[in-house]
Amino acid sequence: DAARQMTFKDARQQFNQGNGKDSGNADTVFLGYSSSPYWLIFTIYNRNQTKSRWILDFGTRSTGTMGVVNRLAVYSVMDNEAEPDHPLMTDGRLVRNKLHIQGQERNVLPLNLEPGHYKTIGIYIEPATGIPLSLAPQLEEQAVYTSQQDQTAMWNNIVKVAAITLACIFFVFWINYRKAIPLLLIGYVGLQYLIYTAS
Repeated sequence: DAARQMTFKDARQQFNQGNGKDSGNADTVFLGYSSSPYWLIFTIYNRNQTKSRWILDFGTRSTGTMGVVNRLAVYSVMDNEAEPDHPLMTDGRLVRNKLHIQGQERNVLPLNLEPGHYKTIGIYIEPATGIPLSLAPQLEEQAVYTSQQDQTAMWNNIVKVAAITLACIFFVFWINYRKAIPLLLIGYVGLQYLIYTAS
């Protein structure tokens, strides 16, 4: 959408006509360095007869998502309904009036999809100029996602305790020997922990 004029209706029509670039089976969608807007569109079908709550996870650095987004909007339409005029959510570095969904977290969007129905998701993405942008979106059933987050939280706590323990040990060495090396090691552990939490 180099002209920045397409609506969700236009993008969906192009998608239904088979236009656009297919991402194939890649887990990560690389959008490059350009600030030209993109439309990422896909249709999902809920075959699960008992689950209607789903999570659209845009990913983290550790899963392949990186970059900066100036503007992002998510649209959703069920089956053959008319396209909505307004997005479900809007976010981004340059967006002043952000719109969030109840239950939305940092890179995670809750979605309702009734069993036996289709839903087309349209994501408008306007990257920041000169910064490579890639997304690794995943769609998970809510209970599965929650379980994964609980496991991730447990590992994060283990890493935090290990980092604090190492820093305390190096601090004790510094108190006893008054050498610079333990302080450097404390700084190194702290930096590694910050890098881990950022990803």
